[in-house]
Amino acid sequence: MAAQVLFDGQVNVHYRFINVHGVEDEPGSESDDHRRGQRNGLCGAAVPGMLHLVTGLHTGDVGFRIELHSTEPPLSDTWEEAVEVSFHASTDEMGLHAFDDLYEFTLPPGDYRVRYCARGMQQGHDEDTLAGDEPIDFYLLQFWPGSPAPDRILRQTSDAAAYWHREGRDVELPPGERDAEERHLAAKQEEYDRARFGDRIPNDRLRNVKFHAPSFRALDENLMWALAAADDELHRAVARWAALRALSIAELTDNPIVAPAVAALQRGEHPPFPFDEEAVPDFGAIGDQVPDGVLVPRLPWFRDEPGGDRPQKRAVAALYAVTATNNSDSLGAALHTVETTATAYGGDEYGQFLADLWDAFPQLRAGNQSRG
Repeated sequence: MAAQVLFDGQVNVHYRFINVHGVEDEPGSESDDHRRGQRNGLCGAAVPGMLHLVTGLHTGDVGFRIELHSTEPPLSDTWEEAVEVSFHASTDEMGLHAFDDLYEFTLPPGDYRVRYCARGMQQGHDEDTLAGDEPIDFYLLQFWPGSPAPDRILRQTSDAAAYWHREGRDVELPPGERDAEERHLAAKQEEYDRARFGDRIPNDRLRNVKFHAPSFRALDENLMWALAAADDELHRAVARWAALRALSIAELTDNPIVAPAVAALQRGEHPPFPFDEEAVPDFGAIGDQVPDGVLVPRLPWFRDEPGGDRPQKRAVAALYAVTATNNSDSLGAALHTVETTATAYGGDEYGQFLADLWDAFPQLRAGNQSRG
């Protein structure tokens, strides 16, 4: 019998979760309660009548499909993560509850075995917030009649999934299974590190900071390693210096809206409103008081991406560099501000900015050489 498709579309997630329960049911307990007594951390089924699903993406649309089968379906090789749980449906009016959004589907009441599969979960986790229109992580929820049984981890390939399997686990694994899991996770961590950082081993500080390592390596790999080895004070100094250079190249240093931020950065302080947020400037507060300025070519390694052949506004990149200095992690502040300032210079001029940075902070070169 072919699968009956109960839902197939996009679901808008917030905070990396989707709940499955009756349309009229209350949301229920905290997420840890949903996983109590389980081995897997992707599909919590400990609260009767409810499934708590974890996604890689924090905010945005994910692809989602729900199927009903008469018997256990085969597990396709296209899915990178897969777990199984048991579930009892007491009503046929079911819903995917994703924060404030509801996506309804019909499921006959009864006892089910449920398989939750994921593809692109690590990419969704790394992206955090969806920037484009098309989903980058996809999920499949399959139901078939079955008696209650313990949950199982069928397939795990990503660090994002491994994190959730470890998070909140309150069952002790047998020694052999625990050792095998640790070896598997260590091998996946090494594979992931090599994809991001190449052959050199990152320290925990660099490994844990949120940034796109391959693009920064294309910008200046030696600078990445030098910043990773530097202290917080040097990180902040580099970030402030880079942001001031971005404003200078964009000819915004004397702009009345921007001038207070320039003064704060020169004093070694965080910029004031409207540049005091970590993520993006409050362009609503800026209005039309900051001119767009010139358009500059994108950095070379972004030109093959969709829209990468279009130039971008130098002023906008410069303002993003200012807000990047607010990053609560000093290494993250340095990495993001340097890369955004290079973007403000543009693909034809960023090399001079990097040369000037190395000259302005000779301790970076000395620290990088001392670590090989």
